[in-house]
Amino acid sequence: MLFIIDTYSVLYRLFFALPELTSKNTPINAIYGLVKLMIKLTKEYKPKYLVFCVDKGKSDRDKVIKEYKAHRKPTSDKFKQQIPIFYEMANSAGFKVFGIENTEADDSIATLTNIFKQQTQIYVLSGDKDLLQLLDNKKVFVLLMKKGITDVDFYDDKKFKTEFGFDSNLYPYYKALVGDNSDNIKGVKGIGPKKAKEIIQKYTNINEYLSSTLTPEDYKIFRNNLEVVILKYKDISMNLEDLKISNDWYKKQEFINFIKKYNFVSILKEVEEKQLKLF
Repeated sequence: MLFIIDTYSVLYRLFFALPELTSKNTPINAIYGLVKLMIKLTKEYKPKYLVFCVDKGKSDRDKVIKEYKAHRKPTSDKFKQQIPIFYEMANSAGFKVFGIENTEADDSIATLTNIFKQQTQIYVLSGDKDLLQLLDNKKVFVLLMKKGITDVDFYDDKKFKTEFGFDSNLYPYYKALVGDNSDNIKGVKGIGPKKAKEIIQKYTNINEYLSSTLTPEDYKIFRNNLEVVILKYKDISMNLEDLKISNDWYKKQEFINFIKKYNFVSILKEVEEKQLKLF
């Protein structure tokens, strides 16, 4: 089993979900939450492989839609200060951090799932619904964080189809029609979630139907949205064994030193007593 973590998506949710916490005047609440979450996932799922995916520069999506993510507020300094600590944590635990140059984390995640899903089951942890398009029966699953730390929805193909009424590979069409405020993607005028589902369920050739019913302007919006939403696969090679982790990584001396350094007292006590009280 391979766990792929959408790093900044997860960290950002932890940052806002947990109360402010500092160590030597440095914010650490997101890292504290991440450590607790990683131990929880390790205990529950026992993954053999794990990787943190990160953004490595911008994609060219803003060339297709100028407003793509343009409305997002500048990242908080208190969040930025925790990024180097994340790398320190990952290194101490023996976790690989991975990103492809000039590529968003979503596309790196898509690339890894495409490479490894024939070799092992893959679980993707994120707060981003775009990754639901990667679901693949008995091969790729998505753990979607909602609120806080423990509110996580487990998605497989069956759950997705029950909720949306169509196959997960068609999710980009749904989002291209309804839009997404979080990414500043404007939907097609007059098409909400209900109508979008009806169109996807009814028509085999969605593009052909929309091109004949939408105005040229609205069809262009749909096509641009679709190009932005569909995840891109990069041509790279990687060995699955490079992502292997230790079952008891949280007992490694390097990691113990890390949690001592940042005064994660409760985690240290639980690790040393071998009684991990997870949330």
